[in-house]
Amino acid sequence: MPKSPALNLLLIPTAFERERLSLELRRAWTEQGNAIELCGFGMAIAGITTAMALQQWNPSQVVLMGIAGAYAEDIPIGSSIEFARVTCYGVGVGTGESFLSAGDLNWLHWIGPPEIADRIDFGNDLRCDSELLTVASTACDNEEVKRRMTKHPSAIAEDMEGFSVAAACRLANKPLRIIRGISNRVGDRDHRHWEIDRSLDAAMTQILETTT
Repeated sequence: MPKSPALNLLLIPTAFERERLSLELRRAWTEQGNAIELCGFGMAIAGITTAMALQQWNPSQVVLMGIAGAYAEDIPIGSSIEFARVTCYGVGVGTGESFLSAGDLNWLHWIGPPEIADRIDFGNDLRCDSELLTVASTACDNEEVKRRMTKHPSAIAEDMEGFSVAAACRLANKPLRIIRGISNRVGDRDHRHWEIDRSLDAAMTQILETTT
């Protein structure tokens, strides 16, 4: 059933990420007439739940946040990044070094209108050319990181939901921003090195400071 329209809709993949945000930051968001919803973990479910949330809330703008891993060594762990575009990795043919994306095969994810290809640009006026890579499974070692960076040298971070959320927003003609907290280096599975709380608070603070 439709809810009262929200000015801005904040999507967070997991309850774990939502609960790690400080209560003060969450309250600051909702007190401005904005909404928070979970979109689920991973590429498969995130697009479906985003479409449902868009129908329920009919927001003026959507913001996706949560944690992400950084490819670029100059991005500090515990910081946050807003992305100019998102690219899909993992949908196509083959695996590893033999992987071919839908774009490599001249396929579209959706024939349109609007067309959905491997990459979705947000059209935001960012000073940095920041690309997010959405993957079906995160890289578990340096070899996998190298393979992904060879195919997508301009990607600076990876997540597991961004492309699906962006596709749902594009089909619904809703503007989207993706601001992710950088919790770790891609390929580092030792959570002792991760900065989850700090990165999430950095992302939420950036969202509050830049959303009107």
